[in-house]
Amino acid sequence: NGGSDADATARMSGGSVDTSGGNADGLLAVTNGTGTASTEMSGGTVETAGANAHGLHAFMQGTGASTATMSGGTLSTVGTNSAGLRAAIGNTDSEAAATAQMTGGTVGTSGDNAYGLLASTDGLGVATATMSGGTLSTVGANSAGVRAAIGNAGSSAAETATMAAAEDGT
Repeated sequence: NGGSDADATARMSGGSVDTSGGNADGLLAVTNGTGTASTEMSGGTVETAGANAHGLHAFMQGTGASTATMSGGTLSTVGTNSAGLRAAIGNTDSEAAATAQMTGGTVGTSGDNAYGLLASTDGLGVATATMSGGTLSTVGANSAGVRAAIGNAGSSAAETATMAAAEDGT
């Protein structure tokens, strides 16, 4: 996406994806415009092995929003800095939101800094990571299950990481 207002979306509802090697994401949506970068998983299996090889990765280089959502399926990552779900904004001028949300499915990560759900922005907008259903496990130093982070010292926006019961109480 060359700076347009178009969205970049990667969806998975079944089947399997298996990647190996550095930066070998399972599902990846990237844009540098004003639209939204989003990855969505409702079923199937994603397995990645390698440093910086995220399971679901929505990356915004422009000023739009970034969203990674999972409602079902199984996802596993093995490698340093390899998050299960990652929604990230890399533009310091962006005021949009980075959102990682899990309502169902299973996520497992293994490796240092391999967060289960990660919402991060270098911009000025909010970062929100929410788990309200499913199963999540992480193994490795600095590998929080649910993490929200803002890397811009000039931002006054909120970073929120939440684990909450699903509507059915589970």
